[in-house]
Amino acid sequence: MKDLIYKKRDVLGLDIGTSNVKFVQLKEKGTLTKLIGYGHFKVPENIIIEGIVSEPEKLAEIIKKELSDPPWGKITAERVVVALPDSKLFTRTLELPIISEKDIHGAVALEIEQSIPMASTDLYTDWQIVRETKDKIYIFMAAAPRSIVDSYVQLMNLISMEPIAFDISLSAVSRSVIPKNLANRPHLILDIGGQTTNMAIYDNGIQITGSHPIGAELIKDTLKSALMVNDKEAENILGIGIKEGEKSTEIIKKELSVLVTEIERLFKYFKDQREDAEIAGIILCGGLGAMEGLGDFLSEELKIKVELGNSWSNISIYPLKPVPKKEAAMYAAAIGLALRGLKDE
Repeated sequence: MKDLIYKKRDVLGLDIGTSNVKFVQLKEKGTLTKLIGYGHFKVPENIIIEGIVSEPEKLAEIIKKELSDPPWGKITAERVVVALPDSKLFTRTLELPIISEKDIHGAVALEIEQSIPMASTDLYTDWQIVRETKDKIYIFMAAAPRSIVDSYVQLMNLISMEPIAFDISLSAVSRSVIPKNLANRPHLILDIGGQTTNMAIYDNGIQITGSHPIGAELIKDTLKSALMVNDKEAENILGIGIKEGEKSTEIIKKELSVLVTEIERLFKYFKDQREDAEIAGIILCGGLGAMEGLGDFLSEELKIKVELGNSWSNISIYPLKPVPKKEAAMYAAAIGLALRGLKDE
């Protein structure tokens, strides 16, 4: 029997990374988007392998414990929007003539068959129109291995959460960090996590994505080896960031130079596709996004404006404790997922 009076049910944004899990619950109250509860915790090693939750029972117990007693606020949701790992997804932007939706499905199926090294029966796929001209449409398509998605579904069942949507992490990030006044100007979103950097060029929707295996853990390992320090000392050095006079600065810059090359490659590809468009800037997020000196370094190397994404700008935090500045950027995806939950309701 259906409820006679429809009531919105609470939804949690859950961002499961290879190093950390972040979670956020929001609620709309009048014109405000209020923060109900949030937190993050480290993921044990090898609990997620190649994007698949390899030990769902173990991770489920940890998540249930954290959600039952979060560090800030409370978690009341029984429904969830979950981010899928961008580095394990297949994404493409297709340029097509103006055709029917049925023909779009056919074009997406053909692209999967020709360019993705997996059988279509082993994939979940989705697409959306991201740009239209007088005689062309541009389709952003994504395909996720069923093995990854099914492991997430199993995990959600174990924590007694109903998944109402699975989202691309970068889509969630863009939802939380792109201000409305910048939505029609191309920007690069740079989400630097523990083990992977995901990037997307956003222009009224995600146009192009990329991923590179560099993150906080790789840089820490390099610092440990080069400076002969332990894990905690390397983490403290990374916390200092990029500062002139520090021994670690050139080591960090050398690691990041590989990322600069990847960004330049993505910019070139975008320019080849869109000669009339110019990247207006880079928006940083992720656990390493707030590293001291990172924005200045990238701005100098790439000759472009770089700013830290503020996913908390339109959220009412009171009476909860404000998010520590160095942690704020890591919640971008979780906030975007929670915002989608409010929208889909």
